[in-house]
Amino acid sequence: SDNGSGILREDFPVVCRRHTTSKITKYSDLQEIPTFGFRGEALASVTHVARVSITSMTANQNCAYRASYRDGEIISKDPNRCEALPCAGVKGTQIRVEDMFYNVPIRLQALRSYSEEYNRCLDVVSNYAIHNTNVRFSCKKMGSSKNDINTMARGKSLENVKIAIRTIHGRKIAQELLDVTGEDKAFGFRFSALISNVNFSSKKMVFILFINERLVECSSIRKSVNSAFTNFLAKKTFPFIYLSISIDPRNV
Repeated sequence: SDNGSGILREDFPVVCRRHTTSKITKYSDLQEIPTFGFRGEALASVTHVARVSITSMTANQNCAYRASYRDGEIISKDPNRCEALPCAGVKGTQIRVEDMFYNVPIRLQALRSYSEEYNRCLDVVSNYAIHNTNVRFSCKKMGSSKNDINTMARGKSLENVKIAIRTIHGRKIAQELLDVTGEDKAFGFRFSALISNVNFSSKKMVFILFINERLVECSSIRKSVNSAFTNFLAKKTFPFIYLSISIDPRNV
């Protein structure tokens, strides 16, 4: 859920259709994509493998509206009235996804235990909470009264990233982090990082990499960064690295 601008009632019938939320307006946009996605298929894809409901309210509406979706379309008892129904709510949007892969039994069987899948989700949310310090993040298991993640919106800065790391990973790591920044104007490249000093080491490497605001897994960068620490850390111990890279989208 978020506290954003919300979805207009008249947009509910199309919001889960393929390409509705696409960021592409012309072919040349493909040469420079600054957004998280561009095809507008993520939400549509989820409606094909899970039960999805959306509740949303804009600032100008007197109430919120809710609709459920299957295969990209609103589920309605009356085929002549495929529209969202009024309900209680607050400004913003809540997307609820339930029974993931209920209609794809082979894919469902491939899932591991609930706790392991939840921990994977928690890891992704944690990394975004560390990077996006201008947004408040909270995450908890359904039915639990305790948040496993709860960060505050503080504004975008490397110092606030360090505060988020302390909140999520603990004070021991945060107090051993060093600020590193760099820039190359010729290549339209800049980076900011928080790296652990030689006083800190762990049996498992933590490497959080964002490129143009996107969370990325890159084994080559990971290996290069880790190799720089091999002469300073004990054998089979690893550093903590947060690295944010900004580069001209045309060079990606």
